[in-house]
Amino acid sequence: FPELGVGGANVGPEFGGSIIEGLEELERREREAIKRKEVEASDVMRTVEEAALEEAPWQKFVPEEIENQDPNDFARRHRREIAMCVGRYVYESPSVKEARRRLFENLKEYSSVENPDRYLVDKVRTSIRRFVKAFNLSETF
Repeated sequence: FPELGVGGANVGPEFGGSIIEGLEELERREREAIKRKEVEASDVMRTVEEAALEEAPWQKFVPEEIENQDPNDFARRHRREIAMCVGRYVYESPSVKEARRRLFENLKEYSSVENPDRYLVDKVRTSIRRFVKAFNLSETF
């Protein structure tokens, strides 16, 4: 995109965030679907947040202005934001995979969401379209 003065775009965080946002939306639908049932919830977002804090390199993305704060306190207060930022690093973590499996099972059995994978792909597709439009790439397809 030389005419825009842009040599490249780091799209990984955007697309990864779309997936985590999609998981959050699916978890809300799961909780609603199993509300009065004897079914174990997936707790997928809690699992993603914990894995992100424990396994992902979130510290390198902490804003400089909070460097003097306790990192554990920052992490406690910003669990969701950290998960959105670095959740892509833990998507295939065993605990996250298990939570996703349970989420998808619960959705397929107890909700109108028949294909949770497709739902997540569509979230990423929407993000891709934003970049296609922003960089005027529609003629390249």
